Amino acid sequence: MAMRVIPTSLILLGLIFALVAASTKLSPRKGLLRLAASVTVSLGFASGGVAQVILEGRLWPGCLGVVVAGFLSWVGITKYNRDPEGRTPAASIL
Repeated sequence: MAMRVIPTSLILLGLIFALVAASTKLSPRKGLLRLAASVTVSLGFASGGVAQVILEGRLWPGCLGVVVAGFLSWVGITKYNRDPEGRTPAASIL
């Protein structure tokens, strides 16, 4: 049961971080909130993928979740390194 609740909780927490970052004015906190949102959602995808491999024995969908998690982490870290204060609009992240 916990293996299914943890990924969902992490993704929802990441969405909350993203909404708070969207409503925050320019500051170093906004950049950190965006980074926290990206990392938290990617942890949710990674833990969901690992749980899928362990509980259901489905290797490829689980591996795809881990790859997506790595991509989301990379995007979040790259965005934070380029713009730590959150000046760039979210539409031009990539």
